[in-house]
Amino acid sequence: MTKAVAIEIEMTTKGIKVIQFHSSLIKTLMTVLKGQEEIIEYLAKEIPMQRPADPEEITKLVLFLACSDASFPKCEASRS
Repeated sequence: MTKAVAIEIEMTTKGIKVIQFHSSLIKTLMTVLKGQEEIIEYLAKEIPMQRPADPEEITKLVLFLACSDASFPKCEASRS
């Protein structure tokens, strides 16, 4: 059991929601620098949506997961 999972189990038993978010490639100033297009194109092929995420997309997801409307969801994903 990882430390993160142990913390999550301990916090959820106390009624505290724990969100672990592991994103893939996000379009930021660093990832859109001139000359990086080939690298981004290569990395995007490894992402199911075939493109980097916009920061706003990630923000909306995290805000939803943190709100009271998302009181029950428990999502896990692993990548091998």
